[in-house]
Amino acid sequence: MKPWRKDIGPGNLFLNLVVNYLNEYSTQDTPTAPFRDSVGTLDQGGQFEYRIFANLTYSAGDWSVGTRLRHLPSADDQSAVQNPATGIIGVDSYSLVDVFGSYRINDQLNLRAGIDNLFDPDPEVVGENPGFTNAISTTNAGFYDILGRRYWLGINFGF
Repeated sequence: MKPWRKDIGPGNLFLNLVVNYLNEYSTQDTPTAPFRDSVGTLDQGGQFEYRIFANLTYSAGDWSVGTRLRHLPSADDQSAVQNPATGIIGVDSYSLVDVFGSYRINDQLNLRAGIDNLFDPDPEVVGENPGFTNAISTTNAGFYDILGRRYWLGINFGF
């Protein structure tokens, strides 16, 4: 599917939105065990019910600016698949926002810059079991940003 594009004044507005929805993710421990649905849990590496990725960019002439959103919904701990009454706490919803821009100086030189993880939310704690373990600093770096806010600058040269 092509991104949405709209001419606005002297430039263009681009929107690219991807929403992934997981209808079912069933597994079984052994061939005779019952199937268990893992949707909405951190089981099997994270089976979020949905995920949202969105990019919004405005460009005019030699420059462009944009933002990117990455969103994950709340999810139960992986132990909830086997034991729905588990005391292990799941995770809250989590969103990351990035901003970026570029400026084309000429046909051979382009400058790019941005800030990743603009609002710097703390990564979600995974596996917290109140009264037994607080799981401090335990997260899933594949989903939750452990590096914090980052600034970057890039230069493209063409020959």
